[in-house]
Amino acid sequence: DQRSANKFSPESDHAAKLRDDLKMYVYETSDYCLVRKNDYVDPEEGARLMYEDLKRNLEPRVAIGAMEKKNRLGDAEAAQHETYMNIRAKMFVGGESTFADMFHHLRNPTASPIVVTGEHGTGKTSLLANWVLQAKQTQPWKFIYHFVGCSSKSTTLIEILTRVVKQLSALCNEQFDPAMNEVSQLSAKFVTLLELVSQHCKEGVCIIIDALDEMQDEHRAHELSWLPKDVPPNIKLIVSTVDMTELRKRNWKTVSISSLPRVTLSQIMENLLSTRGKELSVKQKDRILANEACGNALHLIVVVSELCQHGDFFLLDKKIDECLAAKNTIELYQVVLQRLDEDFKPKAGEKGPGIIADVMTALFAARNGLSEPELLETLDIDQTKWSRLYFALEELLMARSGLLCIRRHQLREAVKRHYLTGNKVDEVRKRLANYFEDKLHNDQSMYRVLTELPWLYEQLKDANPLRRCITDPRIFSLLCIELAMGNYDLLRYWRTVGDTPEQIADSYMKSLERQLQSIKDDQQEMEELSTTCMRVGQYLAEAGYYREATRPFFKSLAILEGIHGKSSPKLAHCLSS
Repeated sequence: DQRSANKFSPESDHAAKLRDDLKMYVYETSDYCLVRKNDYVDPEEGARLMYEDLKRNLEPRVAIGAMEKKNRLGDAEAAQHETYMNIRAKMFVGGESTFADMFHHLRNPTASPIVVTGEHGTGKTSLLANWVLQAKQTQPWKFIYHFVGCSSKSTTLIEILTRVVKQLSALCNEQFDPAMNEVSQLSAKFVTLLELVSQHCKEGVCIIIDALDEMQDEHRAHELSWLPKDVPPNIKLIVSTVDMTELRKRNWKTVSISSLPRVTLSQIMENLLSTRGKELSVKQKDRILANEACGNALHLIVVVSELCQHGDFFLLDKKIDECLAAKNTIELYQVVLQRLDEDFKPKAGEKGPGIIADVMTALFAARNGLSEPELLETLDIDQTKWSRLYFALEELLMARSGLLCIRRHQLREAVKRHYLTGNKVDEVRKRLANYFEDKLHNDQSMYRVLTELPWLYEQLKDANPLRRCITDPRIFSLLCIELAMGNYDLLRYWRTVGDTPEQIADSYMKSLERQLQSIKDDQQEMEELSTTCMRVGQYLAEAGYYREATRPFFKSLAILEGIHGKSSPKLAHCLSS
């Protein structure tokens, strides 16, 4: 169609000449090419063929390169933080007075920590990235930095604390204990190491943790109890966040980032256009910079990125009008979603709102996002179609611990407004719940089932399946482990169900009886079930339901007696409970 054709048509005679020159160069140097193909019917097929050839030739080299890089650096995650920091630093312009203020404050050996705050999109990450690069060149301090969101692992509290504790241990010439994998252990070690490093590194150590508000909502991470309120001498601590609810209670120096000056915004726009090989007229750039909403760096970046996707040069002013009509970034993201809907609109005869709506609403409705296989299985998308989709959505998504999720909260709100009116979000959550129920029945991906399924039922306020889910012995055992690590999901789920202590005990006993009937004479599974009975009893006792706790304890004892006999020493532990 003409709309698609416009995307691949030259914008001017000069652009056409550059295209023809490139074609001629490719033809003349074809002997040096991996492969040359001229028989594709449209740009989509050409892109697919190019991707397949590049993948086939690069995969072996990338695998070897990645291994060499990891061996060289000793920490592949550190390399991702380094690369991310260098990229984000290039996107920042100005900030000299802010930098000077931060340096002046931190030169005091007993300086309080600094919290950098401001609205989403004001450039906090880019500012910190730029500041770190300057500080490394001008200050004698040792540096430890963690940018939340720079990699798939970087958003979990466990990963943040592990990376920081590992690096502090190295500065003290201590060996890091890999068995230390709980928040409570790591938090305590964090505080201990700060004291040791303070005495060991007289030149000072600067710790930067960016985007606290982007951490995954687990282990009560956002309460920030793991983050020391005070730091010993010679320790410089800088964090950034949008949400000041917890940090406002601390007497820390605050650096607030507001709207950027026009000259800075102009430079950001020029950098973006140059990177993407696009041009705007002076009049068009002035119109964009004069727009009040574009005073926010994120809003400006989304506007320019969206214009770079527009293929028809002669209708560009109309597209600019459409973008500038958005009063805020949420409305602007709705413009982006509408364009994507058009790009991937259903073919004649296909039902449903479209594949973009399906993907974005599924990611919105899930608790922590979805892995790529989960997304493809849930929506029945083939790999070829997904490749094209992912490239179109890449800037809107981020990976957290192997899960794809919506990158920004403004985009989440735009997805909600654009697609999820009425009770549509419940419809999507029911579809996801059915998917994870199948996983539970097939005993697959149990940790993902644990994370998503009971939470989905909780959001749906559906007490019966939630009760059935959290009394399933497999789910209950995992929830107990999480409870011991400070994750109180199990307690919250039971509050949602609203059962009395006696009803809770009845539900567990019925579930345990069903499990006992299904495993029959398998001794190993019988002993595992006995352990689960013990956990149920301990959970009920710790909750104060002592009378109800006796039932699963006696069930555990009966199972062990049936396996080993009444005189077996293996009954001692059960009897002591």
